[in-house]
Amino acid sequence: MVCHWQPCKTYRIGQSVPSDVAAFSHAGTEKEVATRWLDQRGQTAGDLGVLFLYELSLNYPKARRALWARLNVWEQEFYRLRPGNDTTDLVETLRELHQLHGELNRRLEGLNVPWKHADTVWFAGVTLSDLAKSVDGVIDRSLDNLRSFSDSLRQAVALTASYATLRHFELAEAQKTATEDLTHRFELVGSLLLVPTLIAGVYGANTLLPGGGHWSGFIAMVTLMVLGSAAAYYALERGRARRLE
Repeated sequence: MVCHWQPCKTYRIGQSVPSDVAAFSHAGTEKEVATRWLDQRGQTAGDLGVLFLYELSLNYPKARRALWARLNVWEQEFYRLRPGNDTTDLVETLRELHQLHGELNRRLEGLNVPWKHADTVWFAGVTLSDLAKSVDGVIDRSLDNLRSFSDSLRQAVALTASYATLRHFELAEAQKTATEDLTHRFELVGSLLLVPTLIAGVYGANTLLPGGGHWSGFIAMVTLMVLGSAAAYYALERGRARRLE
C-alpha cells in the first residue's frame, strides 16, 4: 500500500490559501494505526488503509464542532447588533461558513458508500469489516450533522435578510419623514408670506378702503397681516397633526 500525506492547508471562503499552520505530525496517527493493527490482527493492505481512514475520520467531528462554534459566535454578534449597525462583516462570515460547509460536505460525500459495501469499496481485500462499517458510520453521522448545520445556516441567512429589509424600511420611513418635514416648512414659509402679500396688495389698490389716508388704516392692515398669517399657520399645523394621528 502506497500512502501520500497531503501538506497542511488552510481554507478561507472555501478556497485553499497559503497556510501558516505548523506541519502536521503523523507520528500519533501512525502509532495508533500500529496499535490497532496488532490489536485487531490486520492482515492485508486493505486493512491498513481502513485503519488509517478510521484514524483520520476521528477528526471529522472536530471540524464539525469548529463550524458550529463559529456559527454560535455569529449568532451572538447578530443579536448584539444595535439599530443602524452595518452587517457587512456578518454577511461575509455567513458566506465563509457556507463555503467551508460545502467544502467539508463535498469531501465527506466522496467517501460516503453504502453501508453493506464499506469493506469493499474503499480498499480491496479488507478483513476488518466491522471497523470499515464503523468508519462509514462516522461519515454518515458527520453528513447528517452537516445537513443540520446547513438548515441552521439558512436560518441565519434569513435572519440577516430580515434585518436588512427592516433596515431598508426604517431608512425609507426616515427619508419620508424628512421629506414631509421639509415640505411642511415650505408650506409654512409660503403661507406666512402669501397672506401679508395679499393684504398689502388689497390695500395698495386704487379704491376707497376703510381708514384710507389715516394711521388707522395702516394699523388695520398690519393687524390683518398678523392675524391672517397666524390663522394660516394654525390651520397648517392642525392639518399636519391630524395626518400624524
